[in-house]
Amino acid sequence: MAYSASVTRRGYFVGTAALIFILVLLVLAYGQDESPKIKAAHSKDELLKDIGNSTLGFQKIFVISLPSRTDHRDAMSLAAALTGLDFEFVDGVTDVSRRALPPGGENLGLSDGALGNWRAHMNVAQR
Repeated sequence: MAYSASVTRRGYFVGTAALIFILVLLVLAYGQDESPKIKAAHSKDELLKDIGNSTLGFQKIFVISLPSRTDHRDAMSLAAALTGLDFEFVDGVTDVSRRALPPGGENLGLSDGALGNWRAHMNVAQR
């Protein structure tokens, strides 16, 4: 019994050492073209360039708002004009049929506002 336990431990040690050796080789092979500081600077610049556009790096920005809340829509339009953001309004939902809920949803006891919020987000996800 003691012999098989030491063989198993030795096998784990050899496997771990081999894995570390392979990882070191990969790091050395792929890391020689640029220093880590230069790579980090490139990646930061690329990230900033991606999020510095009018949609913050996303394909599209949606703003969910009830059509009757023109004050919210006006405020968002003003904020977009000041920041250069580009977004699309999606109408909020005020009335959701309980039969339209996913299985088990009718047993959650959600308020009408929470159901409308869920439905509006599902409408955005479908777009």
